[in-house]
Amino acid sequence: MRRCRHSEGPGEQARRASRGLHAAAASTRGDLGPQREGLLEQLGVELDQRGNVARDRDYRTSVDGVFVAGDMGRGQYLIVWAIAEGRSAARGVDAYLTGRTDLPYPIPPTARPIG
Repeated sequence: MRRCRHSEGPGEQARRASRGLHAAAASTRGDLGPQREGLLEQLGVELDQRGNVARDRDYRTSVDGVFVAGDMGRGQYLIVWAIAEGRSAARGVDAYLTGRTDLPYPIPPTARPIG
């Protein structure tokens, strides 16, 4: 797991203290959902009633500094949903690190397809 740090540019006054963010990748196993053994167990993230990683409106998990998008939080679905969720999660990460964000919010984690 790689530990990333946000740093303010030279001459800028920090609006808030820098916060650590853990960047890691976990995978899903086809229709079996997220692979719980390994990283998810080590982190201790909570799962939802369907066995996916639980997350809030900003794609944050129950573990501070850990975010989830795509199949890990939604379950197996179309790649276009994973892309949109990745962009939305990036917005949550930006707000977490800087205290604000101007990034777009394509879809909330609870969005469902029309139909």
